[in-house]
Amino acid sequence: MTVTTIILESDDVVPVLIESLTVRLFDTGGSFITSGVTDVAGEVIVDVPDADYDLYFFKSGVSILDGMPQRITVDAGDADVPPNTFKVLAHIAALPEAVDPGLCRVSGDLVGAGGQSSIDGRLVFSLCKQAGYILGDLLAPQSALNKAPDAGGHYEFDLIRGQEYEAWFTHINTITGTAEEPFKMTVIVPDLPSIHIRDLLFPVPVSATFSALTLGLAADSEEDSTIELTVTYSDGSDRTALPALGTQFILSSDNDDAIALDRVENTLYITPMVAGIANITVSRVLSTEYLVFDPTPAFVSETLEVTVT
Repeated sequence: MTVTTIILESDDVVPVLIESLTVRLFDTGGSFITSGVTDVAGEVIVDVPDADYDLYFFKSGVSILDGMPQRITVDAGDADVPPNTFKVLAHIAALPEAVDPGLCRVSGDLVGAGGQSSIDGRLVFSLCKQAGYILGDLLAPQSALNKAPDAGGHYEFDLIRGQEYEAWFTHINTITGTAEEPFKMTVIVPDLPSIHIRDLLFPVPVSATFSALTLGLAADSEEDSTIELTVTYSDGSDRTALPALGTQFILSSDNDDAIALDRVENTLYITPMVAGIANITVSRVLSTEYLVFDPTPAFVSETLEVTVT
């Protein structure tokens, strides 16, 4: 018998472990073997003989990205670290989703100055690239999508996944009936079935990861440029240019005597100085001059430990 761990993780911009999801194991002949329910760590742990197994999953509102069944091979002699641990990616449907796999459903409300839903605005989207083939068909030149909210101030519409749009928000003066000066943004549509309108229009950093979490350098060695930093925004993008009215992220070390630190786009340049340990992290500074955050979006950063000897 071999202890086997199955981990369920979401495909969110900041992934979450999925609790209370049922996992069923069948042998390759279709006979039921065992089942379990994921705990707070998103894990099901079973003890089964070495063999191939087909996995089936169930939780309302959750779909498995690679479909079902998923076949795993349990082998006590597997050299993987950790051995016989299988991660499965799933999608949690929390927003209305586009049916077409090439489209992303944008939804959400805009709030007016009095805290009520705003129905006076118009959103216009125009693709940054104005010629070529989109979803297998020729793109209509200079096409634009013009959307107004419903009577309750709710927006819901589709945009093409993976594309960059110029977006304008125009406020309609309810007294004169005329449009005021539009506010212009550039937005990136994620390769996802859905996104909240706030994350599309005003993306902020939500996570920072490093290509490795440890680095060892000799004090007399050359500058190191092997570590890549990825800062992911709430629209699913990882970008070096900040979005309009965007927030900043700051890279810092807790031991500037041990290393000198610099960054060019996504590459870290680390120069060893003297023996010691430096922990490099990323912090976020929200732009509060023009933007209001209530509640404040969560942000998580990995830590890169650099040891200089």
